[in-house]
Amino acid sequence: MEAPKAIKFIDLTPEGEFKISDEAMNALQEMGDKRVAPIVIGGPWRSGKSFLANRLIGQMKGFNIGSTVKACTKGIWMWSQPVKLLNDDVFALILDAEGLNSTERSTNTDIKLFALSLLLSSLFIYNQRGHISEASIEDLSVVINLTKHVHVKKTDTESGVDFHKFFPTFFWVMRDFSLDLQKKTAREYMEDSLKPQTAVTEEAMRKNAVRQTIAGMFPERDCFALVRPVNEEAKIAHIEDLKYTDLRPEFTKSCDAVIQKILTRVRVKTVNGMPLTATMFMGLALEYIQSLNDQETPTILTALERVLLDEARKHTEAIFVNFQDKIGEKVPSTVMPMEETDLRQVVNQTQLEVSGELIRKLHDLCSPTDLSDSYNKFEARLKMEIESLAKANFQSSEDLCDQLLQKLTEKMSLPKIQSTSDVKPTLMIEFTSEWTRVIEEYYKLARGPAKDQAIVEFTKTKILTSIGELLKDVVDVYTESENKMKLYLTEVQASERKWKTLVENNEKILAERTLEKDDLMRKNGELELKQDQQQREIKSKENEIKSIKNLQAIEISNLKHLHETMLREKVIIIEDLNKKIRSCLLYTSDAADERSSVDLGGRRIIKKK
Repeated sequence: MEAPKAIKFIDLTPEGEFKISDEAMNALQEMGDKRVAPIVIGGPWRSGKSFLANRLIGQMKGFNIGSTVKACTKGIWMWSQPVKLLNDDVFALILDAEGLNSTERSTNTDIKLFALSLLLSSLFIYNQRGHISEASIEDLSVVINLTKHVHVKKTDTESGVDFHKFFPTFFWVMRDFSLDLQKKTAREYMEDSLKPQTAVTEEAMRKNAVRQTIAGMFPERDCFALVRPVNEEAKIAHIEDLKYTDLRPEFTKSCDAVIQKILTRVRVKTVNGMPLTATMFMGLALEYIQSLNDQETPTILTALERVLLDEARKHTEAIFVNFQDKIGEKVPSTVMPMEETDLRQVVNQTQLEVSGELIRKLHDLCSPTDLSDSYNKFEARLKMEIESLAKANFQSSEDLCDQLLQKLTEKMSLPKIQSTSDVKPTLMIEFTSEWTRVIEEYYKLARGPAKDQAIVEFTKTKILTSIGELLKDVVDVYTESENKMKLYLTEVQASERKWKTLVENNEKILAERTLEKDDLMRKNGELELKQDQQQREIKSKENEIKSIKNLQAIEISNLKHLHETMLREKVIIIEDLNKKIRSCLLYTSDAADERSSVDLGGRRIIKKK
């Protein structure tokens, strides 16, 4: 967690416009509905305001303390962590405002910053150095011009007579105070200083007007005097570097008393009797700043009305979200669908709770008319949300019932008609019993507002269709049986005609075959006679062939003997020739025949001389 620190609350842009920093807005939004008591420390620049702011948070360092002639605090700064007050459940916001009469700011800017400080604070501390002098009154002359820069109501002119109802408690703290009060209290001293003085000049009358304005605008006021914290001038410039115990005891005693008085006297910031939360305080600051930036006059009641309307809107939205969250807890998607009566009971109970909470929240924020208008709008949103929830519940119920019916019908065992033998007297009883079982099982498991409608729609479609299909199957099997019978009769008749034709054809064929048989028998007799004759001829031929073969054998034997005789003769001739050849010269020349040679088939035999 980030350590507390001083953060810019309201800054001035180079264009001269006021702006709340994002860091401050985040800090205030984190505080949310905590009631706040803003303490703003203002006064002339270089008067030690930031030191007093640091003491309110119990530190010596926190808000920056300057040690030069230049103004240190620019705009309005805020301590990031609120201070819990003991007397109430209220948190003090410590704000350190830029000093008045700085050489770096115009009078117009001073007046606007002073106006913002007063409008936003519950307790305003005017911190100055020294006693209340004419210069002090002059420094506070900005209060006279507040009527030009702040209006209570939306009007062209502002008298300022009602400012005291809206302005904070006013504490005047005099630093480095050295006068002897002569047994007077600091408050008595302040009251004496605010009494009109004898005035003969216009300047004196103007200052008296300032005194009267301060007294009139801040009826609840007080004054405190603090001595110089240290005697050494050099230490004053760097007082934040000292320990608190190093300061003069008479200073720390008085300072502690002032801090205690501030923290016990400060009250929650109220505007027109309305206590402000941190977010409302931020909204009010935004409204005032927007008016100033638009060159308009901040109107307290108008700004408050807008803040309250915005706060009412935020509360309404938060309560509506709370309604959605409660419904989400009581009716999670896992338990849907719910029975319509159960859902209505949960919704009605939750609606009563949030409606009562809304009235309590808006009672102090809105007028009766605005409260009624906001309540009616809230109820209209609730109605739409409830209708949406009911639709979601119905859809969930419808989906569940459809899925349930689908599963149950998948497991059904309805009579099946495949032939006329399946059409029994108990057919419709079995059919009705099965559907009755499914419907009973369905009502045991179905939930939600769609279960009756789902079964009605299912009856119109599935059951009636199933009955129609059953009757159609019965008609179909009987129609099919009849058609089969007709087809059978047709086939029998056709078969009879075929058999009759076949018999007639067979009789014709039989007659033809008988004639053919007789003819074959006649021809067979003739063939047998021819066969006997042929066999006799064959036998005669065989005998003839046998005689021929015998003659051929004798002839072959004779030829063989003749051949052998001729062969022996040739052998003798050959042997004789061989003997003759041995006495001749054989050559292969192609020369012409000579007397001394003999031509023997291309060969020449040369006779020896």
